[in-house]
Amino acid sequence: MFSESVISGRMDFAFFLGAGCSISSGILPASTLCLRWIRELKRNETGNSLDFEEWYEKAKSNPGFSRKNAGAFYAKVIQERFPNPALRRMAVQDLVAQRDPAFGYYVLSALMANEALGSRFNVVFTTNFDDLVADATFLFQHVKSLVIPHEDLASHAAASARRPLVVKVHGDANLSPLNTREETNALSLNMADAMRRKLDDRGLIFMGYSGFDRSVTRALRHLPASSLPNGVYWVNKHLPEDEEFRTWLAERRATWVQHTDFDEAMTLLHASFRLDEPNARRFKVIQENLEDESERLRRKMGRKVRGTTEDRAGVEKRLKSEMKVFQKAAGNADDVKRLIEEKLSTYRGNADLLGVCAQYMRRHDLRQFAEQLYGMALEVDPDHPSVLCAFAAFHLDEASQSERQPEVYEKVERLLRRACNSNPSNAQCLGIMASFQSNHLLNNAKADSFYERALQADPINAETLGSYANFLWRVKGAFAEALEYYERSMDINPTRFRTLANFSQMLFLTKDRRRAHQYASSVVASSENPVLRLEALFYLFAHHPRNFQGDWVAMLRALIDQGVRSPRWDFSPTLRCAAELQHPHILLLEALSNVIAHSAPADVLAQFELWNTPHGALVDPPGVEPETSRLTRLLYPVELRAQGGLQQVATSTSSVDPGPLGLDSSADTESAKPAK
Repeated sequence: MFSESVISGRMDFAFFLGAGCSISSGILPASTLCLRWIRELKRNETGNSLDFEEWYEKAKSNPGFSRKNAGAFYAKVIQERFPNPALRRMAVQDLVAQRDPAFGYYVLSALMANEALGSRFNVVFTTNFDDLVADATFLFQHVKSLVIPHEDLASHAAASARRPLVVKVHGDANLSPLNTREETNALSLNMADAMRRKLDDRGLIFMGYSGFDRSVTRALRHLPASSLPNGVYWVNKHLPEDEEFRTWLAERRATWVQHTDFDEAMTLLHASFRLDEPNARRFKVIQENLEDESERLRRKMGRKVRGTTEDRAGVEKRLKSEMKVFQKAAGNADDVKRLIEEKLSTYRGNADLLGVCAQYMRRHDLRQFAEQLYGMALEVDPDHPSVLCAFAAFHLDEASQSERQPEVYEKVERLLRRACNSNPSNAQCLGIMASFQSNHLLNNAKADSFYERALQADPINAETLGSYANFLWRVKGAFAEALEYYERSMDINPTRFRTLANFSQMLFLTKDRRRAHQYASSVVASSENPVLRLEALFYLFAHHPRNFQGDWVAMLRALIDQGVRSPRWDFSPTLRCAAELQHPHILLLEALSNVIAHSAPADVLAQFELWNTPHGALVDPPGVEPETSRLTRLLYPVELRAQGGLQQVATSTSSVDPGPLGLDSSADTESAKPAK
């Protein structure tokens, strides 16, 4: 009921946490501390700690003291045990040192950092001296809380949608914590004002709190009647023993939730709000990054000492020479494999050549041999940026297997992180990491940061410019700016198929149909990458005049039947546009999108008549000129050919160039070839 009312009513709340919340994190409650300190007092005064409870009640004149209510004597006992502020501060520091947040704090951090709910629960008031709330938000959510550790900073207490607020009403263990009755007699004006401001439009949830603190009670009693509009919740097995605080709860018509265990109560919230489960990935990434960097830096320093830096000019010359050997194999997988095996003994010390060989094997789907070659290349040079990026792309091929996707993504990110760290000015590595963060991990903030670094490293890198253009319109909706970046990328390399495919999708959406058709058609006619051809055909089918749709479907079906897919590619902008234009086969488009991008079975397409209708093969009789072939007429209608649309069509696709050792938004590894 509570979660439903919060979600439906858009209600905001603040938490008020007491010492009971930190017990499972290893911090002793006030009652236990008091008993420990009284035992120590008696031992110091009498030489033993026997019957210390009775001794404290009678000999020390504390009528009514008992084991049950020991926590109520906290302020008096700590002053007696540690008579000056410095001793009290050191005692508190020892109590909270080296404590890790338990599950209840994990749930609280997940709630405070949740994209949909965080802004409604991102304020915490606490009488605790520990840092468990702030530690939990950073450790588990990678979010820095704004902590107000001292009353002099209370005027700066301001939460935001992205930054939780933690207000320590009695100070911090390291900054004059308030313990004694005199110190906690009343909250400062600054702290009371912060409480008033933050509770003006929220409800308040008490957890793990005893209610013995008079200063807090007085501050709450002075809140305006209009404050706390979303109510007060007292989460505890018992009502507070302090009569003044109990009266205030009654006046505020507080809801009593009879639950005493903080972790158990937070577990219920975890389930009702469907929050994420704990994940060790962040800690694993930190550990792996430290290990990788430690090894890389040692290798780098070792190379400097030995002075064994490679002659890059010599490597490039040999690479170009050896490439001619593979081109003679004309793309035959067995021939290429045989050539590589013959020359392997001469390649073993050259990471560049081994990386190129691995790319060939990946292209021909000889994955076991490719993985072996990537491993050999990285044994020669563990920090080779291009090989690391290529190996990441190799593993990304496996990401479509949903059950292995998290494991694959971790492996890919680690390889790309090594590539970026080994050469932080390598625009290709930085751009690839940016694309991976956005398209696969959906971390657009991190992607934006890597794009900035990539463009700073090389502002005229065509791949980075094109990839950033795609990011701009898809993620930020900045179509005009994206157009400029696409144009710059095309000026530098007008025949890169990934850029042509992405640019065509955006141009169709912005109604520049001539160029959109031209670029998509170039991809269909010339690209050796079936994934890019599939995407471009989807755009053409979604936007093309109705009388050609059967031909697009014929080519789409051929690729689908071959098992070609583009996992997680976003066709939603194209689908929305097609729906607005009342596409006659919008249901087929939606089903096709699910098959291509979301692993839906291809059988679902059989229900559509157009998908099952046979269409003539796009093959002409011998002797037909390219300019008048059926494929050309389909890809370039007369009105487009009259405007020069045929210029970008490539008629030669025989090259076996493996492309750059990298990956892009859908593992594109080729560029368009110029038309004959």
